[in-house]
Amino acid sequence: MAQPTNGHKCDSFAEKVIDDLLFEKNIQHLRHINYPGTKMTSDFTVNNVRIEYFGLIGHNQYDRIVKKKKTLCKKLKLKLVELYPQDFFSKNFKEYLINSINEAITQK
Repeated sequence: MAQPTNGHKCDSFAEKVIDDLLFEKNIQHLRHINYPGTKMTSDFTVNNVRIEYFGLIGHNQYDRIVKKKKTLCKKLKLKLVELYPQDFFSKNFKEYLINSINEAITQK
């Protein structure tokens, strides 16, 4: 497990980078908050916005979990920021993440 600056436990290096960015930008966030009525958790939660890094997309079992989370968010009208490896490795990842969070927070 990767250990970010703020002491949270992260499941991957990508999650550590995301956690450190949220900490650096002074964005209050929680880790591993349950989706209502399930044992599934989100990677991060900021102001009732779920943030998921879907880093293993393309693996059948993982893809089923991703689909369940996305369907649940739609059904329960939960705001979801989806991040994928191509996002993480883009030049403007940090800006993209912060903008996506801000958009989701202000979205009705």
